[in-house]
Amino acid sequence: MTRDYDTMLVRWYNGELSADEIDTLAAWLREAEENRLHAQEIYNICFAADTAGAPKRFDAEAALKKTQSRIAAAWNKKTLMLARNVAAALLIPVVLAAGMLLHRLSGQKESEPATVQLRTVTGMLSFITLPDGSTVQLNAGSTLSYPGSFGKSKREVELDGEAFFDIAHDKQHPFIVHTHEMDIQVTGTRFNVDAYNMPGRKVRAWLEEGGINLHWTDASGQSKTATVLPGQCATLAPGTRAVEIAQADINGALAWKEGGFAFCDTPLEEALRQIGNRFCVSFTVKNKAIAGKCYTGNLGSESLQTILQDFELADGIRFKTLENNDGSGRKIMEVY
Repeated sequence: MTRDYDTMLVRWYNGELSADEIDTLAAWLREAEENRLHAQEIYNICFAADTAGAPKRFDAEAALKKTQSRIAAAWNKKTLMLARNVAAALLIPVVLAAGMLLHRLSGQKESEPATVQLRTVTGMLSFITLPDGSTVQLNAGSTLSYPGSFGKSKREVELDGEAFFDIAHDKQHPFIVHTHEMDIQVTGTRFNVDAYNMPGRKVRAWLEEGGINLHWTDASGQSKTATVLPGQCATLAPGTRAVEIAQADINGALAWKEGGFAFCDTPLEEALRQIGNRFCVSFTVKNKAIAGKCYTGNLGSESLQTILQDFELADGIRFKTLENNDGSGRKIMEVY
């Protein structure tokens, strides 16, 4: 890796490269996965350099525009190392910029809208404004992909993780959230989706206001649809492929948006699911005698260690961290 490519990457993020320079950089990125990862790291460094004083919850799109317009192309080794440390300390999310270079790499036509991909890491919440004015709050360990501009007939995004959507009303252009197990279609509403793409993981959708329609295939491969009403939660079990719709504690389900947890007679496994989403942990309850225990109370933005200590002190529950992960990068903890 030479300093020339570092400078070219920064200049590209600032929109300063010529067409010939873009072709050169695109060819270099195609050469190796290491080069693409390094380009991603440089973007994170640029992002961190402009958000070092920001809180953990911020408008990622506004920060992106501000970063692109203010970062200079002159870099030195000391500044680079400092920015890397800042990025690590702040848990800056990975943002894959949408621009001409990614158009060329993905084989898209120049007339097609670029795809923006926003990823959040452990402990990070991000706020995004979509091209139609809809807003999305993204929970930790999640990825949202969406076009730089929506099509003429519908608005579509892809989600892997958890997010709260506040969708601008538009009957002529339905809004669709694609997940790995089902699609959620609306015209304008407020709802939460938990759809982490992990083996055996349930997909859930909570509706705060408005209405949502679910589309999925059952165990026999038949297409199914269902409507969710305000105050309800729909749960799709991956094994049976059946959807259960029931009244739910919406406030508790949305507590993550404010950086906390709100449990109201919440079963242990559900409480650990919410905690796991925040801290990128998969909990496996080995002692089934405690799986059905319920908890009531609020937790703020404490560390994972503090939260688990609270459970240990309250009920004598023990947690064991395994050496491996669940294949998605999540730490595995057994519960006894």
